[in-house]
Amino acid sequence: SLLATLVIILLLHLGWLSDIWYQDQDNYFLLQNYLQQPLQAIFMSILQLQQMGYLDILVAYMLPMVFLPWALLALQSGRGVWVLVASLSVWMLAQTLTDTVLQSPYNWLSLDINIEVGYLDAFAWQLYFYLGVCCGYWQRFNELQFIRGPIVSFIVLSFAVIFSIAHHWHWGAAIPWLSAQMSWQDAGLVRVINTLLLAYCVAWLIQRRFIFFSIRPLVY
Repeated sequence: SLLATLVIILLLHLGWLSDIWYQDQDNYFLLQNYLQQPLQAIFMSILQLQQMGYLDILVAYMLPMVFLPWALLALQSGRGVWVLVASLSVWMLAQTLTDTVLQSPYNWLSLDINIEVGYLDAFAWQLYFYLGVCCGYWQRFNELQFIRGPIVSFIVLSFAVIFSIAHHWHWGAAIPWLSAQMSWQDAGLVRVINTLLLAYCVAWLIQRRFIFFSIRPLVY
């Protein structure tokens, strides 16, 4: 991800990108940052404190990848629960922090670039990454047979019914708190649970050798 980001910045300076990149409507591509202060912009991109437009997904997991070796060591030593606790703690903190919190550090560092953390909150989205790491590790080494448990199946079915009703009756629009938990940008609780439900359904189909998942390109 970092290499791809650096390549895009190099192409930007060489003038080889499409014209739309240089129009920079509403400073979406942060051209002023990357063209006038490229080193500062790259440094803050690595720290996930600013993101060029269209690079949100690409760079969202750079920091989680840095800490992945420690997470795997913790899983191997039987401390995988602490990986989830740490990830959940960062995710909960991300739900309460806004871009304005970054203003003081920027002022203290005397940076000459604009604050723009991008559409996706990387500190919230890291939860998806580590949920996948932990569930994948536990399932692979048979420490957690979460697919076969009848209690889990009942919970999944219950949430699926509740979410279907909520979607049909537009509860999110009527309940402000629920609407906030559906946030795509901040990986709201409802969206996290919904992602886990989808992952469970796919895992359930795979375990039952559903023929659709025997197609090699799809398996990849």
